[in-house]
Amino acid sequence: MKKTHSIIFRQLMLPVILFLITSTSCSKAALDFIPNLSNTWENTADVTNTFSFFPAATNTNKSTFTGNANPPGGLPQVQFAGSFENEDIEFTYTSGAQNGKSYSGKFIRDSNPLRMELKSGAETLVLERN
Repeated sequence: MKKTHSIIFRQLMLPVILFLITSTSCSKAALDFIPNLSNTWENTADVTNTFSFFPAATNTNKSTFTGNANPPGGLPQVQFAGSFENEDIEFTYTSGAQNGKSYSGKFIRDSNPLRMELKSGAETLVLERN
């Protein structure tokens, strides 16, 4: 009798265990987002305000990066540094008049063109990949 219960228990538990393993791995994969930072990004409020990003690692969902921005009005180019993980992105200016100013926000998954929406306090910055 004990042997029969043990066999039935194993037969019932195997599908449950397999379901838990596959559902956990699928949900993690669904969260991974690999942004394409190549090309120039434009400020949607002023297309003369452009950004270039240089990630430390490509084809990954997490990396640090450096970059430069061409401010509106032909002001000198400035640098920034930051990081992203999945949709989350943040950067801080490391030179120029905005030195020390930080932005954080998200990539908008499935936007076309790819877009990121960032905030610094009450200010909003929307960048689109060119």
